[in-house]
Amino acid sequence: LDSLSTDSSDLKKLKFEMVLDKTEDLKNAIDDVFESLYQAMLITFVIVVLFLRKIKETLVIALTIPITLLLTVWFMHTRNMSLNVLTLSGLILSIGMVVDNAILVVERIEDYRKLKLSRKEAGARGAADVAMALLMSTLTNAVIFLPVAFIEGGDTFTDLLNAFQIPILGSLFASLFVALIFVPIIMMYAPS
Repeated sequence: LDSLSTDSSDLKKLKFEMVLDKTEDLKNAIDDVFESLYQAMLITFVIVVLFLRKIKETLVIALTIPITLLLTVWFMHTRNMSLNVLTLSGLILSIGMVVDNAILVVERIEDYRKLKLSRKEAGARGAADVAMALLMSTLTNAVIFLPVAFIEGGDTFTDLLNAFQIPILGSLFASLFVALIFVPIIMMYAPS
């Protein structure tokens, strides 16, 4: 390549050949993420409606899934991570973990609403009541993935664990943030 000049006749001699094309794998992984997202939202909606028997609260809980995933993708972006098959698989794994915090906050807010507290006070008290428990639960789950940060090796298994670590940890902490900040706000201003 260095021997070629910028002369157009020399440039015509260059041949490009596709060596490796991962676009189909990435497209399939993205499709899997969205399929898992839709399934998680549907299953969450059905299960929560069966237990709470309230549509508004169920919609609030289901809404936390895409918000949490968007925050997780933003966190991955700030860490200069790419969306590849491994990180998207980590996102798929984390989908099931993101609704627990929101369910607890919604239930606690509803308990305070039954005591005839205002929406604002019920939201603030409900989130405050479960904040420490949610933080400890999130930290307990995060500790499971923390040792991966200290593994050195550069082998395929270590790369796999590292690719899962950031999406899962990001989604756990995004879920905590969404449950303690967004859920009370949504519950305060959502129509009855």
